[in-house]
Amino acid sequence: MMSHFQDVVQQATARLKRDRELRLEVSRELENHLEDAFAEFRSAEYSEEEAVEAARKAFGPPQDVAEKLWEANRFRLKWRAWAWWVARLTLIPACLLAVGVFVVSGVSAVSMTSSVTDVGVAGATPSSGIRGWLASRQKQQMTESQRLIFYGDESADNVTDRWRALRDARPDEVLFQLHLVAHMLFEKWTDPKGIAFSEWQQQLRPLREELARGEEMDPRNGIYALINAGLWATTIDMYPDDPALRTDPAVVMTLDRDGQGQERSAQEIMHFPKEAPRAAIESVISGLAQAADRPYLSMHVADRIARRLDQLPPPDSLQAYVRRMSDEWGTLLPSLGPSRQVARVACAEALRRAAAGDRAGAIAVLDDLHAVNARLGASSDTLIALLVAWSMEGTQRTTRVAVWDILGDETKAAEALAASDEGVMFWKREWVAHQSNGALEEELMQTGGVLLSTITPAVPGYDVDPTPFREAEYAVLDRWALTLGMLFLIAVACVAALVGGMNALRREENGAAVLLWIGWRRLAWVLGVAVGLPVLGFVLWSETLWSGRGFGLNHRLAGALLSYLPVLAAVGVLLPVLAAAALRQRARELGMAVTPGYLGLAARLPLVVLGHPGPVEQRQFRRSALRSLSPVFCVACLLLALVVGWGLDRREAALARQMVKDSPVFVDHEVQSSQGKVIAAYLAGDLERPPRRR
Repeated sequence: MMSHFQDVVQQATARLKRDRELRLEVSRELENHLEDAFAEFRSAEYSEEEAVEAARKAFGPPQDVAEKLWEANRFRLKWRAWAWWVARLTLIPACLLAVGVFVVSGVSAVSMTSSVTDVGVAGATPSSGIRGWLASRQKQQMTESQRLIFYGDESADNVTDRWRALRDARPDEVLFQLHLVAHMLFEKWTDPKGIAFSEWQQQLRPLREELARGEEMDPRNGIYALINAGLWATTIDMYPDDPALRTDPAVVMTLDRDGQGQERSAQEIMHFPKEAPRAAIESVISGLAQAADRPYLSMHVADRIARRLDQLPPPDSLQAYVRRMSDEWGTLLPSLGPSRQVARVACAEALRRAAAGDRAGAIAVLDDLHAVNARLGASSDTLIALLVAWSMEGTQRTTRVAVWDILGDETKAAEALAASDEGVMFWKREWVAHQSNGALEEELMQTGGVLLSTITPAVPGYDVDPTPFREAEYAVLDRWALTLGMLFLIAVACVAALVGGMNALRREENGAAVLLWIGWRRLAWVLGVAVGLPVLGFVLWSETLWSGRGFGLNHRLAGALLSYLPVLAAVGVLLPVLAAAALRQRARELGMAVTPGYLGLAARLPLVVLGHPGPVEQRQFRRSALRSLSPVFCVACLLLALVVGWGLDRREAALARQMVKDSPVFVDHEVQSSQGKVIAAYLAGDLERPPRRR
């Protein structure tokens, strides 16, 4: 500004001093107007002094101009002041909140992968930490009926009462009756040694009543009779097979088809002590016969899981998927100890009857056990129940060889041995051969991702598409990279705001910092080029084979982390450079002396932060530009959170839904998604043949 009119312009704009940028803008306009008037008078052959004086007179009294400017701009002053104060108070906190959301969601996702079985084993939910907060949020989104089905009665004093309240609220639903039985069985299935028999039976009375009630509700399900038999079996002591009782090596040897012998564990054939309680044994055998006569045996675990999970919204992230998996595992699996004990007692009773010469009775018990194993295997909806049924059938077949050997029927003993051998070979061919090996583990390590490669090798022949699991984990990693980039932007914004705020406190008239507004168009250009293009380039590159995203994170975590460096570096360089260029343009419009060169401000930023004075005439621009960088970086941070973060959330939600629908690894899908379906079909092969009665 020329010295001719500086005092006039200062007086005319004095009332605008609360908004330094607006005052500079208006001052620039007034200066141009006075300079134009001065030029006209000079062209009319006025002397310089006469032209200055004439321009001042034409301008009018500065006080009158100041009043007119105030009237014209007072609402603008208020609006701009309100906008700047809102920006000062909200931009950085909004950025911190956005980053906090990403950090909390990431930490909560990690926390869900640890101790997932804490939820639901006893029907309880976490009450502290991030997982407790997530559970609380989940409850708030559910209706009272949904909470009752999913959590039971949370005001109850114990787990049994918690689920009894649900059963009482829905007395006609079989699933809720079974859920109560499962929890009561889990509590009561303990070693009764050291407890008087009468006291033990008294403790079991409530469970027996619920078993009787369940059988009335679903008389086709033999699981209630089998559990009741198992409760009697807990009172019977057993001991392993005595080598002195073996009458033939066939009892303890099973010949593979290649002629190689395989030793049997002594635990597979057990006997009663001489003082075995006959009443309890007969109760076990009677319950076994009742279970064998029912069409199916099932705790309906998969149905109970589905009923509980139906109360939850579909998963919208990998974190929600893991939480859903934790909630599924929280649907209590049945205690399988009673079934195992029933099989041991039945086999021991068959051996006892055979030794007493009761051929029909011994074979009838084994036929009943075989029928139960077939129905239990065919009805199994979880892998652990299926494997228990297979183990019980193996014990039955081994015992049948011993029974026929004791009875002296060599032909039947040979047939039983062949059947036992065939079962062993089938197991080796259809289960052991599909167990995880080095090649499979390597393939999963390459394509499955962390979660899938951790779970799948434990289940032979798992037929699961690894793509959504792998891509969901990359989406989580993208969120962490986004969080890191946002933290960088916030850090720069905070430093710029701090230094710029300190400079703003200076009372210098010409060197004080001005908060510059570059306009929406320039802001969009800066953010589009500095933020949008690098992010878009990274997205397009991620879809190519060269990105390596066809491999799981557990196979190339280091490479995945390094892949973010170019995009972070591009944003970190382009954003301050382009923002400085836009601020330089705005400063020129306001008449400031700006730093030279396109990279001038970026090169001088470290010196400015350290307090280097630089050229005096450029001091105001340096301070103003540094102060004005803060909102640009904050807007860039919020843009990343709203656009990129929203896009990642949507993609992760789609992948989580796909994991549930197309690539399940839940407990209730294990049988049909693995070699378990072959084992179940094998056990169910003789399902239609009725058990032979005594």
